[in-house]
Amino acid sequence: MRMCWNWMPCAVAMTVVGCTTPKFTDYERLQLPSKAGSEKQSVVFSNFSANPLVQNGQAYEQVRLKLPEGVKTMTVPTGTVVAPSERDEVVIYLKKSLGWMGHPDGPVSILTEKKGMGAGVLVHRTTLRFTLFGGSSSFEGGSSVSAVVLVPPSVRVKTYEKRPFDDEAEYQAQGWYTLSTVPDADKTFLKYTRKP
Repeated sequence: MRMCWNWMPCAVAMTVVGCTTPKFTDYERLQLPSKAGSEKQSVVFSNFSANPLVQNGQAYEQVRLKLPEGVKTMTVPTGTVVAPSERDEVVIYLKKSLGWMGHPDGPVSILTEKKGMGAGVLVHRTTLRFTLFGGSSSFEGGSSVSAVVLVPPSVRVKTYEKRPFDDEAEYQAQGWYTLSTVPDADKTFLKYTRKP
């Protein structure tokens, strides 16, 4: 009887330790090669500006990911357009926009502002979390990033209310991995967001 009582706590301790989920760290291997288009063709400039120093417009980018083993769910921010993927991979199309009517001391362009906007992922158990970062807003306008995400039918998608992180450092501090996107000269984002 005494042996039984001494053994039980050890068994419980072993069970608890064995159930601990290891932290996912192999993010670089998730990214699949994406054909980079011409940066010039992936950017659309706008003539809408209150100052000749400001070059507003949109930049279109893309990235492909393989699903981490065991992932069954993907979470995306509210407002993300979700469509089925024809392959067993996740494809993300971004639109980075600058529409600012301010009066800066020096040049401001979508070509430079787009570098401060992007997307990231975080794997938690059986869930692949997706987020956006960057962008700004004021009474003079600002910048923003939007996404279209193609997801395999085997993966359930959930949305969550989350504002984009203000900058990359803010969300990297929480463990998010920044995706390396490439220019999308075909502007595929528009294919899924244009109204008929």
